[in-house]
Amino acid sequence: MGTGDPIPALQRRALILDLVRRDGAVRVTRLVEQLGVSDMTVRRDLEVLARSGSPEKVHGGAVATSTAPPGRSPASRPRSTWSRRPRPPWPRRRPAS
Repeated sequence: MGTGDPIPALQRRALILDLVRRDGAVRVTRLVEQLGVSDMTVRRDLEVLARSGSPEKVHGGAVATSTAPPGRSPASRPRSTWSRRPRPPWPRRRPAS
């Protein structure tokens, strides 16, 4: 892989899915080297695969859905559960002198 004619999208995605299932995770940089495509092509392929339910996209690659650590990625949780720092009331007023 990585040299010669480009791999068709469906075949490339099948290869990515096989690698994720076999290894539990893949890195974008490694897939770029192995498949001989751009990082954007790999990211688009991971997006298409993630929309189908497996693998889960994470920073820098993807992990098999069953091995994704629970709660590690904010994208894997509903927005309402994201931790937020409480904000002070604005504007702050200085005490009268």
